[in-house]
Amino acid sequence: MELEHPLLKVPTEELQRQFRSTKRRVDKELDAVVAALAAAGRGAPPPPPDGAPPSLAQAAAARTAARALRDAASRLRAVQPRLTDAAAAAAGTFTTLRRRLHHLTAPAAVSPKHGPRQPPYTVAASLVPPPAVAARRTWERTRLTRLVVDYLGRGGHAGLAARLAASTGIEWLVDLDAYADGRAITDALGRRDPRPLLKWCAANERRLGKAGSRLELRARTQVFVELVRGRRLPDAIAYAKKHLVPGCVPHATPRLLRAMALLAFPPDTAVAPYAEMYADGRWGELADAFREDYYALHGLARVAALATAVKAGLAALKTRYCAGEPLARPVLAGDGETLVRHNVDCPACVEPTRALAADLPYAFHLQSALVCALSRRPMDADNLPLLLPNGNVYSRLAILKAAEHGDGVFTDPRTGDTYEYPQEGGDDGRGGAPASAGSAFPCTTRTVLE
Repeated sequence: MELEHPLLKVPTEELQRQFRSTKRRVDKELDAVVAALAAAGRGAPPPPPDGAPPSLAQAAAARTAARALRDAASRLRAVQPRLTDAAAAAAGTFTTLRRRLHHLTAPAAVSPKHGPRQPPYTVAASLVPPPAVAARRTWERTRLTRLVVDYLGRGGHAGLAARLAASTGIEWLVDLDAYADGRAITDALGRRDPRPLLKWCAANERRLGKAGSRLELRARTQVFVELVRGRRLPDAIAYAKKHLVPGCVPHATPRLLRAMALLAFPPDTAVAPYAEMYADGRWGELADAFREDYYALHGLARVAALATAVKAGLAALKTRYCAGEPLARPVLAGDGETLVRHNVDCPACVEPTRALAADLPYAFHLQSALVCALSRRPMDADNLPLLLPNGNVYSRLAILKAAEHGDGVFTDPRTGDTYEYPQEGGDDGRGGAPASAGSAFPCTTRTVLE
């Protein structure tokens, strides 16, 4: 569900944002209308007695009240198109939310393990898969495309992501607009322009305050640092009095004091922590902090869903063998291929995915199978494992094939030790290990496997 959570969270947050924006505008207009009507009726003379003509003051007050009513009606009529546009936008968001919910609850999205039993399917029986299998494959292909589009949009490749989404018809499943808005602010921070970020903080001040974010304070502090870097010390002090001191909270006081102490140090200082405050990497840290708060406010995942899915798959495949040491030197197998320390068919063993699996936990398997590191074939009764004197284990067929290629000599690809394999005799008749194969021989060069 972690991969699908943003599908429903993002449109829900968008609905709440649309409601708050519309309510704020309508309340502003209504407050202005009520204030104007109250001002028009305040201080007006009492109405004339029945049958008596109104006085000049009463006539002027009536004209003022009529003008106020016309202005109020005009302002209220101007609000109506905004409400219509807001209702249309909310209806579109509701439609997207409904389609996404139907997409997640479709029968094709249900795992076959938990769904109704399907008849067995074989390629020989039919070249066309059953409808349930075909629907499941289509749904999984759509999800994979959505994850790729989301990854591209998050990484700043908006044009490529939009073209891929349009070509596959999944525009309603991705939120590229949210990434584009955030990307504009991060690009501005890359140019050392904090104005878009400060504007965004002002628009979301209440929500950032509820979340306990100090993003605006960090942005203001960075502006202060840039003023000090330019040695505009009076402007920096005035800026701190206006923006840093009023918004400072008790736990942020040490940071404010450190920022004020920066006034005494030039930009080329080597004194910590003031040299770190002058570092150019502070803008990148500010962009990372904004990105984290932006994703949280919009219901977006902090990590790309594609990266989460890839790491989950690598964690399911990773074993302790995947983290082994590289070969001492390359060795040729029986068919002339170069042997490697890791399984080239395992994503957790080969680059570039091996780097992603480096910090992942090992998989827990209740049942496992022995696979030869040389031939990458299972070791079973027809291909028994052989224990070398140095403690390494390989399958009999792999050792025999490598020994035939090496003129009867097998070279251990892990350690570089060589062993003579007997060509005749020494076999137990079952295709297994030689009769006396074991750990009784020292791990020396050209030790005979017998």
